[in-house]
Amino acid sequence: MTTVGRFVILLHTCDGREHYDLLTEQPGLDLLAAWQTPCNPSEITGAAACTRLPDHRREYLSYEGKISRQRGEVERVDEGEFRVLVWSVDLIILDFLGRGLKGPHQFKRLTGEGWALERSIADDTR
Repeated sequence: MTTVGRFVILLHTCDGREHYDLLTEQPGLDLLAAWQTPCNPSEITGAAACTRLPDHRREYLSYEGKISRQRGEVERVDEGEFRVLVWSVDLIILDFLGRGLKGPHQFKRLTGEGWALERSIADDTR
């Protein structure tokens, strides 16, 4: 599979706390896949726990600012394109081409909405 899509990493701040949201286009769908991580995905050196969030509107690819219903605000910290290497129910491998997030990374479902995000083994060849 060689689908190309866009992604964005948003720093989400609410009530003095912050986390990162990684949003990606999904093959054949108008909504963005979304994962919440405690650290910037561009800075992951091993594996990081992440939570699959409900799909988001495409507007978040370019949006920065306050979120409705007092859910804080978001600031874009990275963006770019990716190539889909694998997209299945429990495993997604994307080759990112961002300013900070680069190379193949895999999302592996652990339980329910719990996932792990890590650099793919294929990244060792770069």
